[in-house]
Amino acid sequence: MYAIVDVETTGSYAAGNGITEIAICIHDGEKPIHWFESLVRPPRNIPMYITGLTGISNDMVMDAPSFEELIPEIERITKGCIFVAHHVHFDYTFVRNEFERFGKSFNRNKLCTVRLSRKLIPGSPSYSLGRLCNHLNIRHENAHRAMGDLKATVILFEKLLGLDRNNYILSSSKRNSGEVILPAHLPREQFDSLPEEPGVYYFKDGQGKIIYIGKAANLKQRVRQHFSGSDSSQRSEAFKRHIYEVRFKKTGSELVALLLEDSEIRRFWPRFNKAQKNPTRRYGIYQYEDVSGIYRLAINQAPSANSALQTFVRLQDARNTLGQMAGAFGLCPALCGMGSFCERCNVQGKKCRSENVPAYNKRVRQAMGALHNESRRCALIGQGRDQDEQSLVLVDGDKYLGFGFIQDHVESKSFEELAKVIERHPESPTVRNIIHKALLNPDPLKVVYL
Repeated sequence: MYAIVDVETTGSYAAGNGITEIAICIHDGEKPIHWFESLVRPPRNIPMYITGLTGISNDMVMDAPSFEELIPEIERITKGCIFVAHHVHFDYTFVRNEFERFGKSFNRNKLCTVRLSRKLIPGSPSYSLGRLCNHLNIRHENAHRAMGDLKATVILFEKLLGLDRNNYILSSSKRNSGEVILPAHLPREQFDSLPEEPGVYYFKDGQGKIIYIGKAANLKQRVRQHFSGSDSSQRSEAFKRHIYEVRFKKTGSELVALLLEDSEIRRFWPRFNKAQKNPTRRYGIYQYEDVSGIYRLAINQAPSANSALQTFVRLQDARNTLGQMAGAFGLCPALCGMGSFCERCNVQGKKCRSENVPAYNKRVRQAMGALHNESRRCALIGQGRDQDEQSLVLVDGDKYLGFGFIQDHVESKSFEELAKVIERHPESPTVRNIIHKALLNPDPLKVVYL
C-alpha cells in the first residue's frame, strides 16, 4: 500500500515552519482507495509571498484544525503504507516534524517520484512536477494546492508503476536500499561508484557548478552522512535540493585529503563551504627575555608569522605544543605562561626563584632548536591510491610545497627529484596547522628528512 502525499507550507524548510494544507491518497498499487485533504492552522503566520504562490491566506486557515488534531487520522490511514511524494524529503520532513512537535513519532518507508522518474523516464527536459506533467500529457489543475498537486502526482506514480518492468519501485522502497536517503536529483549510480577510501568529494548543482567540497577517510560513508541526518534547517534543505552530481578524487592518505580539500575550497570557493571563508585567527609561540634575564616562552595572537617560533590555527594546538616542549626539556610552566605553579621549583607565583638562569636559558634554546629542527626539509610518506603507489607531501623548511604520488622508494631520491614529482599547492594558515600536527604525530605516516 502507498500513501501518496502533498503538503503546502509556510516556508521552504521544516525547522521553524509549518503545514498549511495536506492531501493524501491511499493507493493499492492499482487504483486509489481513499482520499483525504484538509487545510491546517500552522504555528506561524503565512508570509505574503507564500499566499501569492498557493492562494492560501491566514484568514483561510484561521478556523482550520491544527496538525495535532489531524494526527490520529493521518496516523490511521498511512499506517503500514509507503510514503510517496514528489521531492519526498520535503513532504516527509514536514510531516515528521509536525508529529514530533506534538510528541509523536512518524516513521515510514519512502519513495520519491522525482528519483523514480529519473530512472524510469530518462531524458526528460525537467523533473519538476509541472514540466513532467506537460511532457507526459498529465492534467495538472490547481497547481500549488495540495489536492491539485496530489492528483497529478498520483497519475504520475501510476505511469511509473506501468513502466517498471524490473521491480525497481519495490526494491527502492526497502528501508535498507539506500535509495530513499539520496537527494532527489543525485543519480544512484554516482553514489554507488564512491569508493570506501580516503579522498575529496565535490557536490555540483544542476549547472555543473561546484557547491560543496569535503574530505573523507571513507568517501562513501562520509557522503552518506550528509543525507542520513535529521537536520531540517533552511541551509540543510537548500543544500540537498541543489545537489545534482557528486564527483571524487582518491588521495590514498587522509593527510593528502586534508591538504587537497583546503586547496580546492580556496580555488573554487563553493557556496556551501563556510570554514575557510571565515577570517582565521592565528596563534604563535614567542620567545622573549624578561628583566631578570630569563628566557620565557608565551602564546599570543599572531599578527605576523615572521617573529613567531611556530604559528597555529587553533589555540589548543599551540598550548599542546608548548606543553610538550616544557615537558621534554624541563621548562617551568609558570615561565611559559601555562599556570602559576611550578612543580619543579615547588613555587606558587609567576617566577621560578630557584632556577639557575644560564642553565634554564640553555634548556629554552634547546627546546627552540628542537622546534626549529621540525622545520627541516622532509617528505611525509603515506599510502597511495593503489597498492603500488605512495603518497608524498613535501615540506621545505617551514614551507609546504605540495603533494604527489610516486612508485619508487622515496629514500633513494633527492629533494630536487621529489620536487619535480609533486603538484604545487599554495600554503595557508590551515595547511600550516595540518602539516605541523602531522609532524608532531605522524603515525601512520613516515617522515623522511632530506
